[in-house]
Amino acid sequence: MEEHLNTLELDEQAWALQAETVWREYLLGRRPHPGAFQQHLLPLDRLVGADADVAPNMNRYLMRVVQMDLCRAPKRAFTFSKLGRFIILGFIHEPNLQQWQGPKVHANEGFVQPRRYVLPRAFGAYLNEKARSTSKALDSVSDRQQAKIDETLLSKADLFVGSDAFAAMQADIEMFGSEAFSRRR
Repeated sequence: MEEHLNTLELDEQAWALQAETVWREYLLGRRPHPGAFQQHLLPLDRLVGADADVAPNMNRYLMRVVQMDLCRAPKRAFTFSKLGRFIILGFIHEPNLQQWQGPKVHANEGFVQPRRYVLPRAFGAYLNEKARSTSKALDSVSDRQQAKIDETLLSKADLFVGSDAFAAMQADIEMFGSEAFSRRR
């Protein structure tokens, strides 16, 4: 984490170092809970509906992508870990925790259950931008590499059909039609 601290303001760097210490102590059993440095777990599934501005690969992003980030805005910072169908947020500094309703991990309860989640609108915009940047990265794959990917996919189509990756792609096609795929392909 230290190599990323230089992107933060001095007060944010102090918060991040303190959060890292608290999280380490919590994970090692030296603290009963992470205190102000809350952890939030957000289970993900396919979208049921979306407005016109949603990235056309959003289902594949939500259901399949693995990604990490250190996020910041004025006077707020958190870690973002996207692990397939889960997002784990670690709040380094969040003065308005009440805008995050539902995903808080309670240290002593030990289970995740379906529930209603209320998240800031800006977080949805952040996820949308991450989905768009993932699509752009995939568009940069060379034609040669894309041919290898296509060949492998075709040779193992029986394994692909019915997989989670297939379900994510199917969800994008159902929601966005041909827009679900880049113009390049």
